[in-house]
Amino acid sequence: MAEWLIHVTVVAEPYYVPTGDDWIGDRNGLVAITTRSAVGSPAFKQVVKGRGYVSAFVGGILVVGVYFSPNRTLSEFEQFLVEIGALIGRCRPNRVLVAGDFNAKSLAWGSPVTDVRGEELEEWAVQMGLIVINRGSVQTCVRQQGGSIVDITFANAALACYVQGWQVMENVETLSDHRYIRFKVSTTLAATNSSSQPWRGFGPRWSLKRLDRDALIEAALVQVWVSVYENTVGLEQETEWLRSAMTHICDAAMPRIGPQPLKTAVYWWSQELQQLRRSCVTARRQYARCRRRRIRNEVEEKRLYAVYRSAIKTLQGAIRTAKDLAETEMLSSLNADPWGRPYKM
Repeated sequence: MAEWLIHVTVVAEPYYVPTGDDWIGDRNGLVAITTRSAVGSPAFKQVVKGRGYVSAFVGGILVVGVYFSPNRTLSEFEQFLVEIGALIGRCRPNRVLVAGDFNAKSLAWGSPVTDVRGEELEEWAVQMGLIVINRGSVQTCVRQQGGSIVDITFANAALACYVQGWQVMENVETLSDHRYIRFKVSTTLAATNSSSQPWRGFGPRWSLKRLDRDALIEAALVQVWVSVYENTVGLEQETEWLRSAMTHICDAAMPRIGPQPLKTAVYWWSQELQQLRRSCVTARRQYARCRRRRIRNEVEEKRLYAVYRSAIKTLQGAIRTAKDLAETEMLSSLNADPWGRPYKM
């Protein structure tokens, strides 16, 4: 979350749900919602906890995190959907986002097959007025036995048009069989034309808060007067003229904004951990390529999988050690420098 500046995350099957204002979990510890511990992160409101689901209003949006075990029966799945449906129904007409591991397969969200649970979930989504946000057919869960698309994101019509950039993060090590899924939710219609975090290096940017409307009108009139061209010019020339004119107008009416500050790593991250994560990604890619070969080699697959699992365990151990050392360092320096690094963290 810190690396990507993520504000809200749904976590299915967490190792544990920490206590604190920035974490909420369901009754059984199967799913959780968390916000980044930073100023400006949305707070939880109207929290509801059930068996396999937890919900809260975050920034005016009802976020529902779900997890349903593949070992439970179809009748239990139907009752599970009834409970979530009742929860959503009580919160209408608010914007709704449902995300998590349903362990259900359907062509509707990219799976090559549709199972019974998938059919039930499809019908339920239609009844609830929910739209599938998943895009493409990249597997969201990859195990040694194979992969599947069981992590699904839904939104109602009031929110779906605000969701942007839904994608499965294939080349990121998660230390889990499941892959990360990222997307952006804008808070206003005006923000839907661009990402919630401005892209670095994508053309010039200006400060709208410091817009001088009178200067804007005057600059536009000047551009019309001085930029007379023949009607015979082509489309490319007209496009270039418009781009140049708009740039001059904006420069005259408001100051430009500099590049965004670089993202900072969490305080316990190091180059050693970065290298270990690269090793995990490399091992996973080698294993995945071996599985995709037309002629399978089970011995080689098992060897590469063992290498991959070993790399994961090494990274997990290194992360635990780094966190423990950083915590010890923070506690030891707290008394000596209370307004320094510990305060900033």
